[in-house]
Amino acid sequence: MKKLILFSLAVFFSYTLLANSVSVDIAEKAAQNYYAAMYKSIKKQAPNQITLDLAFNYSLSEKLQPNNGNKTESILFYVFNVNEDDGFVIISAEDRVYPIIGYSLEGNFTGENLPPALDYLLDQYAHEINYVITEKTATSIKVKSSWSNILKGHISNNFKSISAVDPLVSTTWDQGTYYNELCPYDNTYNQLTVTGCVATAMAQIMKFWNYPETGTSYHSYNTNSYGTLSANFGAETYDWGSMPNSLNGSSNAVATLMFHCGVAVEMSYGVGATGGSSAYVIEAYSPTQYCAEYAYKNFFGYKNSTLGVVRENYDEATWIQMLKTDLDAGRPIQYAGFGSGGGHTWVCDGYDNNNLFHMNWGWSGSFDGYYSVNELTPGIGGAGGGSGSFTDGQQALFGIEPANGGGGGGGAQFDLRAYSEISINPNPIN
Repeated sequence: MKKLILFSLAVFFSYTLLANSVSVDIAEKAAQNYYAAMYKSIKKQAPNQITLDLAFNYSLSEKLQPNNGNKTESILFYVFNVNEDDGFVIISAEDRVYPIIGYSLEGNFTGENLPPALDYLLDQYAHEINYVITEKTATSIKVKSSWSNILKGHISNNFKSISAVDPLVSTTWDQGTYYNELCPYDNTYNQLTVTGCVATAMAQIMKFWNYPETGTSYHSYNTNSYGTLSANFGAETYDWGSMPNSLNGSSNAVATLMFHCGVAVEMSYGVGATGGSSAYVIEAYSPTQYCAEYAYKNFFGYKNSTLGVVRENYDEATWIQMLKTDLDAGRPIQYAGFGSGGGHTWVCDGYDNNNLFHMNWGWSGSFDGYYSVNELTPGIGGAGGGSGSFTDGQQALFGIEPANGGGGGGGAQFDLRAYSEISINPNPIN
């Protein structure tokens, strides 16, 4: 017991003496404390054991690198795996930003076959942390308090008074094998094209609602490589009962839904080697009307109040509340973001007691977990702060629910200010 007390004091005092970088020992202590608190909060019981393994370091140029002792550049954050397959915690290596970047209570962070959307988000985190370092940004009181509370184990004190929403979506669908069986065949690569993240996100949200029974209207469009693609939504009865949460074999019901979502947004189909399949999500950023926002309302019978919003028009507190309002009402959100590697979209379907949001990447469940959508450092150009924010380019579809017989909440009602000032992004989401 005496040794344990001395170790805890050593960890705390070594932290207070740090310049700004966070050592592996401090990061591990923070990861262990946070994981234990969130496990108890979400699972309603304490974990049997917590054994952490520093699996990866992340630097700006080398990105995600295995922890092999070769450090050629400043580490921006650490990735710890928990036990053999009990989740992971992503911790900042800089004490001027909030400590917790993301975590999961299931699986491990392998670093292989990373979802492009998660790769985008990790890159955003890294650039923000690097900015804090290069600009010698001062540490905010909130950030200091967050580190102190986590290292002291004072994480769950206020959990009883803070709401949370468990993940709403049960599916762990993907873009490739089985899901893409009705997508166009690419003769150059001798394989089927992928569904595209826009279609997979839409399909998972529609499966959550098991709606519609039958679509509306018909749509057809011409492609350069795959001829004319068509879908008769009004003649299709979607077989929701035959759509399992994950596929390990063919499912015509799921493949049909995926293809119909693709046609509805005029998917630019492609194989993974060429960047995959791409389309647009919200009307404000789409040069064509055929985007996810339009498709939900016009082909699949979702409320006209379904609304695509760009984050840069809102301050951080408002944006977080907008997300929570939809999730509190039981509505999954289609989230999207643009980075140097293009656009990506996924499903946001829950949040924890610490304002981290649950993301379903549409990647067979791999890396699904809770991640920060906040600025990691308050006051350096957050949402609503104009150009230069590390959350610029993010967008979301709010109020997605069936027009007839679907959930409560009445749809999202948000101020559409500055839409006339938004320039159309020529790059679709893939």
